[in-house]
Amino acid sequence: MRKLLIAILVLTAAVFAAEMEFQPGPDTGVDAAIYEDAPADIFSNLNFMRIRFYQADETETENRQGLIYFDLAVLEGATINSAYLTLYNFDSSTDAPDYGYIAPATRSWTEANATWDRMGGYYDDDAKVEYTGSWPTDGAYLDDIDVTDIVNGWVNGGVTNNGFYIWLEIDSPSSGDMVGLKIAASEEVFNPDYRPKLTVDYDAATIVESSWGEIKAID
Repeated sequence: MRKLLIAILVLTAAVFAAEMEFQPGPDTGVDAAIYEDAPADIFSNLNFMRIRFYQADETETENRQGLIYFDLAVLEGATINSAYLTLYNFDSSTDAPDYGYIAPATRSWTEANATWDRMGGYYDDDAKVEYTGSWPTDGAYLDDIDVTDIVNGWVNGGVTNNGFYIWLEIDSPSSGDMVGLKIAASEEVFNPDYRPKLTVDYDAATIVESSWGEIKAID
């Protein structure tokens, strides 16, 4: 009589939680400021982005807005639990805006073609997130911004990732009213911690080996 033991290993899916930080530097980071007052010019090779609302006169604004892109391909298929954007402010106006917004950009762009003429106003207003944190002092981080819904739309919602679009607004402005930020960009080399950072908490499926069972046969 002989006992034959056969162990069968099968592949099963397990779920694990993890956190990933995206904080690219000058070589791989993609961000830019776009200037309404210089609509054809490119401002993507600086270590900062000017974000401002400026009512130049009764009818004309000279706003400056920001674009930041993170490559999230590695998260494809993951369940997004949370996503927070961290920005560092070099200096800001004394007065705060009534609103600060971040929305998904709706047009593709690169650092080589990011201008106001190309990108000004190209964002999804229905998906915008209002910044509700405190107005930052000079040389301080903004409160982390919850962009979970935007990132989830890119990873799982079929929305094309064209990056974040950032702007400020004032209700009923008067001529000369201006509020602004000077945000560190990915080109910042003196302190890498100042560069824009996206922190994502997610659940992902992984393939693991496990023992399915034993089959015994007796001759």
